[in-house]
Amino acid sequence: MSIKRALELIMAAKSFQCVLYPDPPNGIRWASQKMPPDEFLDDLRVNKASLVEYFSYTDRDLTPFFVRAFDGYLYCLNQVNKGASNIGRSAHPVSTLYWRFTVKEALQLSNPELELIEKFLIEEKCLKYLDDSRTELITPEQEQQKYSPDRDAGTAFNDLLSKRRQFIYC
Repeated sequence: MSIKRALELIMAAKSFQCVLYPDPPNGIRWASQKMPPDEFLDDLRVNKASLVEYFSYTDRDLTPFFVRAFDGYLYCLNQVNKGASNIGRSAHPVSTLYWRFTVKEALQLSNPELELIEKFLIEEKCLKYLDDSRTELITPEQEQQKYSPDRDAGTAFNDLLSKRRQFIYC
């Protein structure tokens, strides 16, 4: 899914005084006083999958929250770096749990909305995941995946894979 494309379509709809909303199970509906341009309607048809995926997380426009969520990351980073002003930003990663809690409370977001914002910030290369061994993770799904509870897999392997996760500044 391209979150960016879905947001562009939502912004374009606003510019045409049009409202988009989900039409279960896999449809998108629009409402407007005037007929939007055919190019826009064609674009909606082509990118329907992105919009359906976006609306599976939320039915509101989250555009203003993306910048504020990144500002929340910078706030968390400043809190972590308070005592170490000589060290670069990426030297002190921010715990994903700390960022999620701070942003969710400040912006009054639901869990799916926060997940969508997090995916967007990673997709746009504003943030990267990093685990304690300094391994970069590409997606929120990698960060949240469940590891094998099977004893045969070995507890050392599970301990390695279940390290705390952090965000680093790109």
